[in-house]
Amino acid sequence: MKKLSKLVLLIACIASSAFSIENLSIGGRASGNFNLIWGENSRDGAYGFGFNVGGSVLYEINPMIQINPELTFAFRKHFFSHEINVILGSSSSDFAVTFLNLDIPILARLQVIQPVFFEIGPLLSFNLSASYFSEMKSSSSLTFTQEEDIDESSVFEFGLVFGVGKKLDIGTGLDVNFRFILGLTNTYEDNLNNIFGVELPSIDRDNKTMMFQLGATYWFL
Repeated sequence: MKKLSKLVLLIACIASSAFSIENLSIGGRASGNFNLIWGENSRDGAYGFGFNVGGSVLYEINPMIQINPELTFAFRKHFFSHEINVILGSSSSDFAVTFLNLDIPILARLQVIQPVFFEIGPLLSFNLSASYFSEMKSSSSLTFTQEEDIDESSVFEFGLVFGVGKKLDIGTGLDVNFRFILGLTNTYEDNLNNIFGVELPSIDRDNKTMMFQLGATYWFL
């Protein structure tokens, strides 16, 4: 046990000496997002907007390679509509689906051509809340609204991030970048056809996130 403790202590000392605080930067990040839904039988025309805000860390391994993990709160929303045909007539339903997530991208940054850099890595996203708002307009000019939480939302989502950015000499440092984010897991189980007491045929839908993100990180340390 003593030998194991000494070995663990030795590894910790080596790791701490290799991890130089001089190579570490800390900053705040904000971004705006354009959201789409993709997948088999996904909602046609579903789109929306959102934003991320939080913190970012950049560790420089060498002048060409850095590691960039982030922790941001993500607000996402997408809209879609469909027609419902029933015995008494037809109606149009408009949906707004809202998510609040905790996003953790872990990116490798490649500084190939100064000051331009490229980013790639996984995105881990944890859902904090999910809800929808629906408005149905019937052919008889009646309007019904409904708002509820989505109990079938995925607790965890996984995706891939691809990005390109540029470093700017503003203050202690400012990065601006554009990212494409492709979700690989479903965001929620889509059973929104059964609201307002209207029973419609069940359809298995893949609802995966696709995002185009324009953001900036200001490095204050």
